Amino acid sequence: MQSRVLVIYGSFGVAGLNRLVTDWSKVDILEFDAFADERLLKLGASLIPRTRMMDHERAENEYARVRNMFDAFLNHRGTYPGIDTSRSFRAACLGAECFKIATCYLWNLDIARKLMAEKRWERIIVSPGTGVSSLSWKQMAEALGIPLVQLPFDREKPPFLWMLRRRLNKWKAKRRAKPASAASGVPKAMREAGPKSEWICADSRLEPLLARADDSSPWHKLTPLVEPSAEELGRVRADYLEWWKSWWENWKSDSANQTSMSEGPILETIGKLLCSEVYPRRFLQLQQARKRLEALQPQAMLFGAMRGKQELMWLLAAQERGIPTGAVTLDDQIDPLIAFDVDRVFCDDARQQEMALFAKMEADRVRMIRTHRAPPPQPPRTEALLTENRGLVVMAGTYFSGQRIGALPSVNLWAVKLLVETARLMPDHDFLFKPHPIRERPEQATHWTGFHHLHLWQIECFVGGLRPPSNFRLLQPEANLAHLMQKTDVLVNIESYAAFEAYALGIPVVHVCPAIRGWKAFEKLIEMGAEQVADTPPKLAECLGKNLRDALHIRRQTELQQEFLRGFYSLDAPPLDEAALSAFDSVQSQTTKL
Repeated sequence: MQSRVLVIYGSFGVAGLNRLVTDWSKVDILEFDAFADERLLKLGASLIPRTRMMDHERAENEYARVRNMFDAFLNHRGTYPGIDTSRSFRAACLGAECFKIATCYLWNLDIARKLMAEKRWERIIVSPGTGVSSLSWKQMAEALGIPLVQLPFDREKPPFLWMLRRRLNKWKAKRRAKPASAASGVPKAMREAGPKSEWICADSRLEPLLARADDSSPWHKLTPLVEPSAEELGRVRADYLEWWKSWWENWKSDSANQTSMSEGPILETIGKLLCSEVYPRRFLQLQQARKRLEALQPQAMLFGAMRGKQELMWLLAAQERGIPTGAVTLDDQIDPLIAFDVDRVFCDDARQQEMALFAKMEADRVRMIRTHRAPPPQPPRTEALLTENRGLVVMAGTYFSGQRIGALPSVNLWAVKLLVETARLMPDHDFLFKPHPIRERPEQATHWTGFHHLHLWQIECFVGGLRPPSNFRLLQPEANLAHLMQKTDVLVNIESYAAFEAYALGIPVVHVCPAIRGWKAFEKLIEMGAEQVADTPPKLAECLGKNLRDALHIRRQTELQQEFLRGFYSLDAPPLDEAALSAFDSVQSQTTKL
C-alpha cells in the first residue's frame, strides 16, 4: 500500500499547510472547522468522510467517558501539608476549560485509533483549528513511529483593516443600543450581607433574579473574593506542583498496563494546568471565604451552577459550617459526581432538570423555577408575512464550545452555506445570518474552542467565497437578536436556545439539525410534531415557503411551539426568590427533625 500523508485540517494553519505540501495526490484530509479547498481535491487529495452531527448514543458515550475519567482523576490523590487536595475541593475547581480539553482529546483520540487500523501513514500534519486536539495526534504519530508536523497559526489576529472595521461596528452597535428606561423595572442593588443576614446570594449572576425594585428582598449579597497576591500564589503554587509530581508518578505506577494510545496522558496536561493556575488561586480564596463566614450565620446560601467558578469556594466554606446550600442552573448543569453537591437544585427548563436527575440528584432535591430567559408568550400568528412584500428569514449561528460533542466544529459553516444556497432559490425574500456573540480567544493549544475574531473573520472569508446573492447578508455578532426577531418571519436554527425565544414570540422555527434524541425534554418536541427540520437547500426552501405564505400552517406551527414551551420552561412555576425560600424552609424542617 502506498504511504500517504494524513492532514488534520484546521482553519488556523491553512496558509502554512499550502506552503508545506507539494504533492496533494498523496494526502488524506480530515476536515475539522474548515472545508478543504476544491483546488486541493482537483490536485488529487482525498477526503476522509465525516458527518456534521454525531449520533446521540455516541455523543452520550463520549460524555460518559469524560465523566468517568474525571471521577477516577478526583479519587486518585495523596495529601500534602498546608494545601487542600480533597475531592470536594478539586471537584469544585474543575472548570469548563478542563472539560473542553478532555472532551476534544477523547474525541480526537477515538478518530486516531480508527485511522491507525485502516491505513499506514508516513507522516501526520496538524493544522490548528477548533476542536483539534494536538496531543491525540502526537500519540498516534509516536505509536506508528512516524514524524508529526504541528503547524503554527497563520496569524494571531485578522488583518488590521478588518479589526479596525470591527471596532467601528462595535462602536455603532453600542451607540444604537437602547438605554434602560426608568420604567423598565431595573432592580436596585442588593444589600450587603452582615451578621444578621439570613439569606445570602453568593453569586452576582443571580442578583438580578433576586433583587427587588423596592429594596425589600430578603436576600443579601457578598462582596467578591479578593484576588490573591503574586507572592501568595507563588508560594502555594510551588506546593501544589510538588504534590502533582507525586500524584503523577503514582498514577503512572498504578497504570503500568496502559498502551501508547491510552487516555492517561491528557491527565498530565490537565493536572499541570490545575496545579499551576487553578488550585493555588482557589485555595487562597477558600481560606478567605472560611474566614469571612465566621462572622455570618445565614440560614441558607444560593449559588449559580457554573463549573469551576470562584463562587464555589463560598459553597465549600458554607458546607463545612453546615449551612444549607442551593444552586441555580444558569448555563451549566449540576453534577455531584465531578463538580459539586448541594441541598437543593433550581432548574429553569426541563432539559436542565433531566440532566440533574441523570447526574443522580434525588428528585426531591430538584425544583423547577420560572425562567428568566424566555420572553412572555405572544398570541399565535394568524397572518403570513409580517411585511407587505418580502419575507425576512434569520438564522441564529452557533459555535463549538467543546464541552460536549454533538454538532461537529464545521456545522456553522455548513449551515451558512445551506442558507446562502437557499437564498439563491428564493430571491423574493431576504436572508440574514446572525453569528454567535464573541467568546474566548483560541489560545489553548489542546483544543482551540470558542468563538473569537479569528473565527468571525474566517466566516466572513467563507461567505465571500460563496459569492452570496444580494438577498443574503451577514450581520455582526453585536446585532441584537431580540430586537431583530420583532420583524422576523421565520427563524432558522442550528443549535441554539434562540429557537425557544422565537417559540415564545410566535415565530415559526425551522431546524437544520434535528433535536437531540434520547432526552425526554426534546423528544416531546418531536412527538408533538412541533419540530420542523430541513437540511438541504430544496427542502429548506420548500419548508420556508410554507412558513412564509401559508397562514393556517403558521398558526398551527406557532401554537404547537408554544404548547411545547409551556412544558419545557414550566411557565407556571414560582420565581427563584419564592422557590428558594420555600425549599430552604423544608431543608431546615428536615434538619430540625433529625
